[in-house]
Amino acid sequence: MVTHNPEIAARCSRIFFRETGSFMNEGLSNHRINSATSILLRVVLVWATFFFLLAHPGPICASLLGEEGTEMGKGIKGDAFDFDTAVRICLKRSPFLVRSSLEIDVRRMDETDSRYSFFPTISVRTRYYINSPKQSGVKTEPYALEFSTDGYNPLEAYFSLKARKLLTQIAILSHHQVISKGLLFLAQQFLELTKLHLLTAAQEELVTLAQKRKEYLRERQKLGESTTLEVKIASQELGLAQREKERLLSSQTRLKEGIRSFVGLNPDQKIHFDLQTVTKQVIGPFDASAASLADARGRSFEIKIQALAKELQALRVMLAKAKILPNLFMGVQSPDPLNNVSNHGLFFSVGLSWPVWDGFQRIRDISRQKTILNQYSADQEVKNIDLSKEWQEAKEKLSTAEATIELAKSQEELSNLKVHQSEIRYYHEGEPLTSVLAERRGYMEAKKNTHLKSLELEQAQLFLRYLSGDLVCHYVDERSSRP
Repeated sequence: MVTHNPEIAARCSRIFFRETGSFMNEGLSNHRINSATSILLRVVLVWATFFFLLAHPGPICASLLGEEGTEMGKGIKGDAFDFDTAVRICLKRSPFLVRSSLEIDVRRMDETDSRYSFFPTISVRTRYYINSPKQSGVKTEPYALEFSTDGYNPLEAYFSLKARKLLTQIAILSHHQVISKGLLFLAQQFLELTKLHLLTAAQEELVTLAQKRKEYLRERQKLGESTTLEVKIASQELGLAQREKERLLSSQTRLKEGIRSFVGLNPDQKIHFDLQTVTKQVIGPFDASAASLADARGRSFEIKIQALAKELQALRVMLAKAKILPNLFMGVQSPDPLNNVSNHGLFFSVGLSWPVWDGFQRIRDISRQKTILNQYSADQEVKNIDLSKEWQEAKEKLSTAEATIELAKSQEELSNLKVHQSEIRYYHEGEPLTSVLAERRGYMEAKKNTHLKSLELEQAQLFLRYLSGDLVCHYVDERSSRP
């Protein structure tokens, strides 16, 4: 059963007009079609086909959408889905970036409204008298017509436009800030997924070792050299290893689905995760030792937004001062029949208006806006202090992670040496196989610990890259309003 899908119909209509455009041009230029009747017939046939497609967008639209659907899926289906590919798709399709992107459009529409406010709003007012007054010797019209403007303050319109432009810039920076946080989240997910893949491989080895230990003890039990308790313990260890493997696989599935949802892919869209170069792509050429707090301050979206907000508040102070000035109004009107004026035509007037008494609200508003401006100055200083504190904490965390990973590598190397030692004793000194399996298990546990500490190091490097602004600047041009 074919159901009507408005989205498919809309896409079909776009393809339809694209494909039939050349069809119409060729028909009009063909020397065999030179009559108005033939052209009219061709137009009718084209539009009839168009409405048929809208009414039946099933198989026909599917064939039309074949080329476009392939183009939309290009670069995803059948190709390696690595971090760079995920970022490229995320910037175009992620639903988590839509709201901040649309906010830019809203602010630009507000900016357009402010541009038109340079021209005063013109209103028209008409009145017709059913029983118009009569006066001897005076001929009046039974209607009145008036064109008038609202109160107009050009300085207020000027400062309002500048404020709207700043709000648009703030919306752009806020959108880039959302992108930066989104890239951080996506990079963290890819790093964690990569390490989970390595941890799963190590856990599979642990499952194999536990299986060998269980089989070895069972054979020894048959020979009377092992107890039932030892076999039960080995079975429990095997079950725990298998459940840990299942947990790791489940975590991988969860992360993959989270990444798929975040970048905006369809649930049924098949992708192949390529985790070979994730660390290189996420960390990139970023040198944590060369990164400085000055670079982070220069690229910080929060500090830039706060600076624009302070500038915007300064405009609000000027706007409050501009409201003290009188408003200008103009008008064109015809004589009112009730005034018993014999003159006819339209008469132009201009004037000024301002409140005589408002309880000094406009004066106090200036002081209020100046106080808020001082608050923004204090907030800007706090933002700089918070960034400095966060930067120092990130540097300390990175130093701790670097020291921890070296310790983990040393422990892994030591465990590997113990494995070789136990194998030598097993082959030459008759040491039981359980000792070798125990050392191998210790080595795999040390290897898993190295992977976990490596993840902590890479996440620390990633967060420092995020704070420095290098991560978002690598994928997004800061000067553009759209990624």
